[in-house]
Amino acid sequence: MTETMTEKPFRDQRRVPGWGIFAGALLLGACAGGDSGSTDYVDLTVSSDDIHTVATPDMVTRVVDLQPAGDGRVWLLNSQAPYFVVLGPDGQVEREFGERGGGPQEFGAPVALVLGPGSEDVWTYDVRRNALIRISAGEGRELALPTDSVPPSSLITFQGAGINQGAPWLESTGDGFLLAPARGSQLETALQLWNADIVLVREDGPEVGLQRHTPIADLLGDPASRYGNAAALLPYPVWTVCGNGTVGLYDPLSNTLRRITESGEELVAFALPEERQVEITVDRVFEMFYRQVAANVSSAQLPPKAEMRSLTEEQNEELVSTSAGVFPEYADLRCTSDGTLWIRPFDMTAVRLGQGSDWIRLSADGSQTRFALPRAFRTFGIESDRIWGTLQDTLGVESIVWVGLDSLRS
Repeated sequence: MTETMTEKPFRDQRRVPGWGIFAGALLLGACAGGDSGSTDYVDLTVSSDDIHTVATPDMVTRVVDLQPAGDGRVWLLNSQAPYFVVLGPDGQVEREFGERGGGPQEFGAPVALVLGPGSEDVWTYDVRRNALIRISAGEGRELALPTDSVPPSSLITFQGAGINQGAPWLESTGDGFLLAPARGSQLETALQLWNADIVLVREDGPEVGLQRHTPIADLLGDPASRYGNAAALLPYPVWTVCGNGTVGLYDPLSNTLRRITESGEELVAFALPEERQVEITVDRVFEMFYRQVAANVSSAQLPPKAEMRSLTEEQNEELVSTSAGVFPEYADLRCTSDGTLWIRPFDMTAVRLGQGSDWIRLSADGSQTRFALPRAFRTFGIESDRIWGTLQDTLGVESIVWVGLDSLRS
């Protein structure tokens, strides 16, 4: 499916209101059935007894990302310098490094971690440098993305409900790294996710090579056919790429999880559970954004809830008027090394704009299991035998943890 990148038309986008600017200023100042599988699923609740603690590193202010490595180490991305903390297999801190600055050994704003193409090295994406930077042992390497064709603002994220910026969707293959820039002009709207291409980034000698891997926009229908003129909050597609090159794609128009091989052949789709169709209201929108802001500022910086509701009422009313009638259905999609797909239901009650703690696992035979993790559990990675994440206690202290899947019972 890989092809050289060429510019293609971009569907109409409309500028929409939202809390992105308001929340940013505050922080700085402080579906139809498918062809295969059953929509019935097994419920499995993960208890505290199922969670294994690796470490509770006191030098980490807030975990931005987490990446287990093949040697048993766990790499953490901290919210402030030192940006990188390396835990050994025994949970002890082995290294902490990464200062802010413009020098060759410094970083602007690292926002994500990813294993390298050989799954041996750990890399970070630095949004201010617009570059992928190798941070693990060995010769340093920086892959600067061409800002004219792949500006940071174009990179799709699944972390902002389609309307707020976040760390970009980022995966790796044996050939390089995968990112997903949106086509055309860049606006904070969920329509970006309907107009994206998966792009392969690889080293071509001293230069960085870009190739279109999968034209996501060409695989989807027109969102207006179901959601009318909605441009703010509306159901949006999410995707992932498995180790064998198969692309998993949630299609909101058909409510199916589609699978496309590396050669472009479409496999039988998985049917997903019946859509919940949670109605979007002004009050629910306010509560969703308020939870996000409250989770990122101290209580002393947070205005009284009634005051904030009044300040944002007009924004929220306009946002609802430019949204679909219902919230998005799904917020993320992952694929493990054995080809198992995991999809995260959109949760409007989560503190991170739809990124809740529950997941649905879809096995190769189409069977489905819904995993209900504790609300304080934040998922960062899913492997064939475990889920990696953080668990926050009542005082806001985060521990690095994992859940073993083989030991869980329904």
